Amino acid sequence: FVATFIPMSVPWAGAQRSTQAILIGDNGNVPFLPMNYFGGLQRTCTSGLWLLPRKAFWDADYVMVETPEKNYTGSMMGELLEDSGLPGQASIYRKEIQQLDGWTNMRKGELGVNMLCLISTNVRTMSRLVTPSLLDLTRDPLTAPYTLEYSMDGDGIVNSRSMRVCENFADEVLEFEGVGHRGILSSKEVIRTVANAATVQ
Repeated sequence: FVATFIPMSVPWAGAQRSTQAILIGDNGNVPFLPMNYFGGLQRTCTSGLWLLPRKAFWDADYVMVETPEKNYTGSMMGELLEDSGLPGQASIYRKEIQQLDGWTNMRKGELGVNMLCLISTNVRTMSRLVTPSLLDLTRDPLTAPYTLEYSMDGDGIVNSRSMRVCENFADEVLEFEGVGHRGILSSKEVIRTVANAATVQ
């Protein structure tokens, strides 16, 4: 019997940082590792495609990747992969991942169990990738020019827009400011909140 489901900092609508991981690589904030160290591996992981921004929850004019020829929004992730020289990943995204977004219409009460959604915000989080050439970027991220833009609208990994999707179907949403994506697991305030929810009869 499940009394309460408590997801924390979930990328319901994907995360902008996934575009970085696939196009460049993501060193997990380990300073002595180059950004592209795991890039080749991350491009072959289906989980990275699952975490790309979902078009159902991002505005059509919200630019995630900017190039001189084209700007890419949440509804253009398939095009982004194609134009980056990653046709295999584009095919998987379109045929297998994008087709499984039926849950995006879920509303309060439909989950069948009480849901307490915990999110964290006000941490420096990637918001946009700017590059003059996608193909150069995926071929050699070490020498190709690019810029990563940031905002305080997220938890360092997941953008607030994605975490807040649970407001559509959670019974309660609690927000913690300044707590990072991993730090939420060790935050005393969060631990107290979970403990209280677990002990309420």
